[in-house]
Amino acid sequence: MKLISAHKVKGVERCSLSDAISYLKEQPVLGLDTETTGLNFLDNELLLIQIGDQTHQFVIDPRGLDISSLNQILSNKNIVKVLHNAKFDVKFLKAAGFTVENIYDTMLVEKLLNNGKFQIKGANKLNSLIKRYLKIDLDKTQQTSFIGHRGDFSLSQLQYAADDVKYLLNLRARQDHFITKFNLNNVVALENEVCLSFADIEFNGILLDKTAWRENIAQAAIERDSMLKVLDAHILENPLFYTYASRGVQIDLLTPVEDMRRVAFNWASPKQVLDLFQKILPDLESVGADELANIKSEHPLLEQYLTYKKYDKLVGSFGEKFLGLCYSDGKIHTNFNQIMLTGRVSSSRPNMQQLPATNKYRNCFIPDTKDWVFVSSDFSSQELCIIAHGSQDPVWLDALEKGQDLHSVCAELVYGDKWKGAAQEDCWFYIAHTNDETGIVFKQNGKDKCSCKAHKDLRNKVKAVNFGLAYGMGPYTLASRLDISEEEAQELIETYFKTFPSIQKFLSSLASSGMSQGYITTYPPYTRRRWFPDWSEMLTDRKKIASIERESKNTPIQGTGADCTKEALIRCRKYIQKTGAPVKIFMTVHDQIDTLCHRDYLETWKKDFIQIMERAALTIIPSGNLKADLTISDAWAK
Repeated sequence: MKLISAHKVKGVERCSLSDAISYLKEQPVLGLDTETTGLNFLDNELLLIQIGDQTHQFVIDPRGLDISSLNQILSNKNIVKVLHNAKFDVKFLKAAGFTVENIYDTMLVEKLLNNGKFQIKGANKLNSLIKRYLKIDLDKTQQTSFIGHRGDFSLSQLQYAADDVKYLLNLRARQDHFITKFNLNNVVALENEVCLSFADIEFNGILLDKTAWRENIAQAAIERDSMLKVLDAHILENPLFYTYASRGVQIDLLTPVEDMRRVAFNWASPKQVLDLFQKILPDLESVGADELANIKSEHPLLEQYLTYKKYDKLVGSFGEKFLGLCYSDGKIHTNFNQIMLTGRVSSSRPNMQQLPATNKYRNCFIPDTKDWVFVSSDFSSQELCIIAHGSQDPVWLDALEKGQDLHSVCAELVYGDKWKGAAQEDCWFYIAHTNDETGIVFKQNGKDKCSCKAHKDLRNKVKAVNFGLAYGMGPYTLASRLDISEEEAQELIETYFKTFPSIQKFLSSLASSGMSQGYITTYPPYTRRRWFPDWSEMLTDRKKIASIERESKNTPIQGTGADCTKEALIRCRKYIQKTGAPVKIFMTVHDQIDTLCHRDYLETWKKDFIQIMERAALTIIPSGNLKADLTISDAWAK
């Protein structure tokens, strides 16, 4: 270990930054880590930068030194930088003026290697990996000593910092054996490179209009309280619920009499609510949203309760608690877990992928100045294109190639004469429209989405099947979504698969593959792997088998979509770096990438953004059927 610092530490060899760089620039692979005073890259301080290999570890104390020349190592695309939980370090280094390129994240790689396997809590921490792979106990007792640290460092702190990079290269070498064994080289490269895109997104953040946000929450509170009165009325008016009526309500002298509750029932308690609901539905076992949604038509109280819960969640999850997650710059800087089971990402602190569905919440996210505009792009019918690619169904492929409405095309074949007989005059599905005297432009291929009332109903039923394919949906779920009987849903599914046997064969082959191997992969070139922990060659449990078959159908479709979006994120970042374009990526939600663009560059970015998305799609679906759409707005929108 060698220290680069303006301060001396007894027992530690000192070194100049120039001598360190002379050594570092000759190494093809380096370990990299940082120590900080906290977790917030905006408000906490970068204390130490550790970089080196098994032989030499350089611990750099940046305080009082000009270490800008280190960027020639960190930004060098020919030198691999091995980190553990790289996003954390990259954001702190970015805040300090450094750019990190060509990373390898041992934590991400370990998640890829064991994706889906049972693991104990903390299994992916650095000390756990070093213990498991290298049989070395890494002392982490100094880890918390850096929080809020001021002054000189102790020898123990510096040794701890050096050890965090000392073993990274050997750890990478041990992981490499399994990367090759499981054919994960391409997806490892993908995840390591897109990690830098996610770091940029987290670093950039997005400004929140707190005043507008609070107005939304205030309105939600009014709606919640209104629904609470409706629910209370059931207790007061229904003889079945008299035992739940309050015999004495506490009086609040500050609350108007008309606003005081006359019952003391706690609608936020699932136990109490279940007990009450069982008075009208004795066989009910849960008051979960999914279960109640399937039976809400059986009693008006059920749907009213779900409405109450919706507004209560808005107030609880997206009220002051949400605003408290803003950083000191007034922005939301979410945190991504970039490898979920299927390959999709999740978002936390806060979860930006579960914002309320209406634009009045998204519109509260605004650009830093009016010189910037929101530009979002998403893949059009991404999962349907992936199913078409995997199944090679001729009808699906032809409809996508011609730009026809796939759901309507499928509905026509599933319902036959019923579909034809439901056409209204001037049905867009049957009439190929061209430019008319008004200048309105219509599609010229025919088989477009129409406004015929009966067609809309039939189309929605087939649409539910089309999208449900990606989730292994059965008749029970389809019945609840379409509000039809389970027998009718079963008949619809059977007719659908008779109409599209190649789709059925494709899904069945995925299910069989997962059951025969104990894992499933996404499409080439990435072949992300998901293991099934309940699998064994002798498995007979029908419930577990059904779960594996369902996940085997879902993962290649959803996971391939995730791979495609990640490829697009990488290309966006490269474009911004190469061109110096005034564009920032601030969010991604499944098949969508959201950016901010300076208005002066908008026309160029509109064209180039679409090209980036569609070229990314070609890496997986070379037919070019997967297209991208564009949305431009002054505030973030769906």
